[in-house]
Amino acid sequence: DARLDLLRYPEPFQQIAGEVRFTSGTTVSRLRGRLGEGRLTADVQVWHQDGRRAVEFTFALAAAEADRVLRVQGTDRGRISGRLNADGTLRAEAAGGPQFWRSLGGRLNLQVLGGQIRRFRTLAKVLGFLNLAELFEVPGGPDRADRAWPYTQISGTFALERGVARTEDLRLESNTMKVAAAGGIDLAEETLAVTLAVQPLQRLDAVLARIPVAGYILTGKEGRFVTVYVSAKGPIDDPQIRGETLMTLGRGLTGFFESFLGAPGQLLPAPR
Repeated sequence: DARLDLLRYPEPFQQIAGEVRFTSGTTVSRLRGRLGEGRLTADVQVWHQDGRRAVEFTFALAAAEADRVLRVQGTDRGRISGRLNADGTLRAEAAGGPQFWRSLGGRLNLQVLGGQIRRFRTLAKVLGFLNLAELFEVPGGPDRADRAWPYTQISGTFALERGVARTEDLRLESNTMKVAAAGGIDLAEETLAVTLAVQPLQRLDAVLARIPVAGYILTGKEGRFVTVYVSAKGPIDDPQIRGETLMTLGRGLTGFFESFLGAPGQLLPAPR
């Protein structure tokens, strides 16, 4: 068994075992081990492409600690805690800095269960924009961005190309709300452009009395829940938030949102 540390990735790969083969300038590894206390299996290929070294990583990770696997260099914990299951294939040039992120491609499926989201300003800004943050009982300080938002499940699939991760089915579920999202995250520039559907699981009258968004609010069947559409665009930690309507969303997005959150019942004009 062995330990493997990757440059600029803070969490070590531990209890690594497997085989390595060298064929025609290509290194092929079949490995198993642990990452963030989770079980990892992986096939790794390294080869030379146009004078540069490239790597492809096909993996499956089960029951890992999300706040260890998803943390970045210089931090002790990531922004999302919980049990992480993930699989996919990632390809990139074996280079540092922006060149690595710009070469990143592949696919990724992930599911995180039973944890908290910490220091996530995008979620805080969305709820602040909708005037809904105070409806949720969450621990933390007076700054919404410093609060820990509990959730039951986060899941989604991502297609990565040239360092941009795109999703059409990202979803977050908690005891207090559901959020569905579609769009892209530029990992090199640390920016995002996503559309979100937010459905607070609160009394309808309590929600309608607070939401200041102009446009339309969708009420669910029997008028039990309300869904509000917003877009977030800009830096990941400080995006611009604006309200959206069905007219600006497009048929594809509304189809996904409705399948996850439930088909809408009635359109209501938002309070001004």
